[in-house]
Amino acid sequence: MKKKAFAALLALLLLVPSVGLAAFPYVRTSCYPVYLACVAAGCDPQKTDMFLMPQGGYMEEYVLSEPDLLRSQEADIVALLGGGLESFLNYLAQEGMKPMIVAGADVERIEGRILDPDEDTQPADNPYVWLSPARWGEVVHGVSAALCQLDPTNEGVYTAALGVALEGVGRVQTAMDEQLGFFTGRQVVVMHPALAYLALDAGLDVVLTVERDPGQQPYAGDEEALLELLAPYPDAVVLVEDTAPQMLLSLSGYDVAALDVLLTGPLSGDRTAWEDAMTHNIEVLADVLGGAGGQ
Repeated sequence: MKKKAFAALLALLLLVPSVGLAAFPYVRTSCYPVYLACVAAGCDPQKTDMFLMPQGGYMEEYVLSEPDLLRSQEADIVALLGGGLESFLNYLAQEGMKPMIVAGADVERIEGRILDPDEDTQPADNPYVWLSPARWGEVVHGVSAALCQLDPTNEGVYTAALGVALEGVGRVQTAMDEQLGFFTGRQVVVMHPALAYLALDAGLDVVLTVERDPGQQPYAGDEEALLELLAPYPDAVVLVEDTAPQMLLSLSGYDVAALDVLLTGPLSGDRTAWEDAMTHNIEVLADVLGGAGGQ
């Protein structure tokens, strides 16, 4: 049902006429992964940036501010991921002031967390899909298809960029298979929901996802409480953000892989930034898994 609703919303948004510009359009994105997808899909890096402030907590709890809204309306096109990542998506769509791309509306998602324990009885979808190579390819493809419709003048550029981006996805998938295939079924604990996608695509067994407190950095509790949570999984490797507190990076008694979840980064216009980060993540994860527990 959610996928059908997002698909309908995407179809509605793309009924907006093309921006009709001879030059590349000015694109403003909701967050860093969407920025990377737009640049990879062929947007002009000099005319692509973000309208939201970087977040340390859960992205889906971000409250749109008046300055955010104003920044979004200074662009020719607004780009979001969808799938529950931006809670304000429907609000922006109702405003209808700018053409909007919802890049990942139809991407398959895994089960996430209960957003509001006082009101929700079922977990929401996990919207942090971009560390999955196959899903990332779908996101970039979604951006490319929308750009071709909204800006047909530059369709050839977007089509060529998509081909290059998908070649990068293929290289990452090959590296994942070659370097992590030996560790299929190994138990891991993930400290950020984005890392669940990376682990599952690598064939690892995600035995626990440790949630963070709303608006907080990864795991705001103390080490003793965390070790109690991990006690049933003594052989698991712990996957954390590489920007996590030192307590997590050097967790007593566990092998820890510090990985880039691509929530923030430089707006450098680097079209290979996703591939470079994923290649590094795979190398780090292979090294930690290879040394864990005497493997």
